[in-house]
Amino acid sequence: MRHVIAIIGGGFSGTMVAVHLLRQQQCQVEVVLLNEGYPTGKGIAYSADQDTFLLNVHAGRMSALPDEPNHFVEWLLQEPAYAGHTPEELAVSFMPRQLYGRYLHQLLSQAIARPAGKSTCQVVEQRVEDLRHTPGAQRPFHLRLKTGETVSADQVVLALGNFLPAPLRCVAAAPPLPPHLYEANPWKPEAWQNLPPAPTLLLIGTGLTSIDIILALLTQNFTGKITAVSTNGYLPFPYQTPVPDLAFSARVAQATTLLEVLRHFKTHLRQAEPGHWENLVNGLRSQTQDLWKRFSCADKIRFSKKLGSLWAVVRHRLPPQVHQRIQEAIAEGILEIVPGQIEAVTSHETGVQVQVKTSRGTETRWAHRVLNCTGPQLNYAAIPDPLVRSLLAQKLISPHPMGMGLETDGLYQVRQPGGSVTPGLFTLGASLRGELWESNAVPELREQAQELAAHLLASFQGVFPEKGPKTQTA
Repeated sequence: MRHVIAIIGGGFSGTMVAVHLLRQQQCQVEVVLLNEGYPTGKGIAYSADQDTFLLNVHAGRMSALPDEPNHFVEWLLQEPAYAGHTPEELAVSFMPRQLYGRYLHQLLSQAIARPAGKSTCQVVEQRVEDLRHTPGAQRPFHLRLKTGETVSADQVVLALGNFLPAPLRCVAAAPPLPPHLYEANPWKPEAWQNLPPAPTLLLIGTGLTSIDIILALLTQNFTGKITAVSTNGYLPFPYQTPVPDLAFSARVAQATTLLEVLRHFKTHLRQAEPGHWENLVNGLRSQTQDLWKRFSCADKIRFSKKLGSLWAVVRHRLPPQVHQRIQEAIAEGILEIVPGQIEAVTSHETGVQVQVKTSRGTETRWAHRVLNCTGPQLNYAAIPDPLVRSLLAQKLISPHPMGMGLETDGLYQVRQPGGSVTPGLFTLGASLRGELWESNAVPELREQAQELAAHLLASFQGVFPEKGPKTQTA
């Protein structure tokens, strides 16, 4: 009887675990890839339908296969639109996200059609609403789909990706806002559609989610006003190609506390030429996850609260052309960035009144619609998804104490509240944020997918690898 591995989630992480299982020959497995919502192989990140939305990393660093670093560039060379370009040109280009989605979808389709061995993969476009674990059973996991059907499996991978933004306190405390005035899911096309002429929109957040919404509006020749509010008013920096500061990298490799890292950073920054800070940030690339693991819980909380938003904008940057378009929108008066905190939201018949506390005092802003662009909810204890709620109720998973993702054994297997593992239940990607801090970009996710696939095969054969997620960052 075949060994069945169910993968819940068809974004990058789930797709690539399936691809690696199909590309191996030593074991015969039956993969069931369960996905709902966005197209399998693409997920929300790569389902954009416009070329305006670009990858934030050069194509040369976006291969989905760790052992074939030029795979994506070589795939691009087979595309008619890029046939006239050299590999060197493509490697330093920012490609459309929808094109990358097609690349992933093709990788999966080819792996299913031509597996290396006798493994198979069935793609099921259904939502998993419940999971039950029966220890000792022939197939201990039973997944109930939205249709009422059941899928039984020997092992399960939770590749759940990103969830909707966390509810805003100021909105939750007020009387419920009608959908046409407040949108909790900024990724829905309806979030910025059906607006009055020359509308005013207020976005809560100024990170990558807001950038996507702003670009979508500008692409549609938006003629109104966009106000984006966040605590510090930080916008992501433009992507450059600085050289990693190896001396700084060597220093922080020995650090065990946040204070040590900050001291080294300040020392090297004082000695550097203007603009050298990007070299320092790049010097942390290979160190980030290891540093995070060495930090105390107090240091992790301190960094997350005090420096997390700054890290996000200097670490996860924008393609230069995207950054330029955002700056143009600011100069044209279409976009305004407001540092401040939302204190109150009041609905009216035709719009929303928002009280914003700024350095100048409390200001009143008016908008036809408010969009929650604060980024994905990471606290599993507060995620309303039915599957997550069921897993929590059964004590099969344990939210990470940092309020980011899940606790695991360091080898992708999830822990229960008491600390023991749930045998055969694994996770990767965004759910490892609390353990790794950096766990959301392709260069680290591709390593996780390959390693987890190998671990799945080894564990059901009775061989347990000792290493966990590799340190890889974009």
